Amino acid sequence: MTPIPLDISRRFLPESRLPDQVFVGAHRLGFRFTDSATLTSNDFWSFLTRCAVIANDAEVFGAVIDNARQQVAGSRHRELQLDPSATRECYLDWLDSARAGTELPLSVDARVIAFTGTTASWGVWIEQDRELAVFGGGSMLLEHLERASTADVGWVQSEEIEGLLAPSFYPEPVPRSLLSKLASAYGPSQS
Repeated sequence: MTPIPLDISRRFLPESRLPDQVFVGAHRLGFRFTDSATLTSNDFWSFLTRCAVIANDAEVFGAVIDNARQQVAGSRHRELQLDPSATRECYLDWLDSARAGTELPLSVDARVIAFTGTTASWGVWIEQDRELAVFGGGSMLLEHLERASTADVGWVQSEEIEGLLAPSFYPEPVPRSLLSKLASAYGPSQS
């Protein structure tokens, strides 16, 4: 197995999966949540670059932690490394790329993707099978991002996760056990 890039492993626990805690140093972070579809939304690259600029990151890193074709095509982490001034088209080129031997673009094949910057002071973890994305950052970064317009990405606090996940479970209710585990791992801001 190809090792996880150092910048990603400084921010995340690559072997973990939601609803468990996936962030290193979670006790120093606050969290926000949105739908995993944000990965391909018009505003997500802008959100990542804002995080990088606020944190004084020289680069934005992304890595595929898990993918659908892993068993068939071998275990390889697809990596992104872009300057925060890069265009959204550069980001989309990465998402639209297909691995040799597969016909699926990365945006479909990747089941778990993580993003952070050079400082690893923030991160976004996206699990497409859970249909959930988690942002983690310190209080200063969260405050700044909330003053800026983050409504375009639709981040919500932990108390609103049930409403966010409800469409994924309809017509059944969101399992209480899932909500309880998420609340335990990502409860009120610890920053």
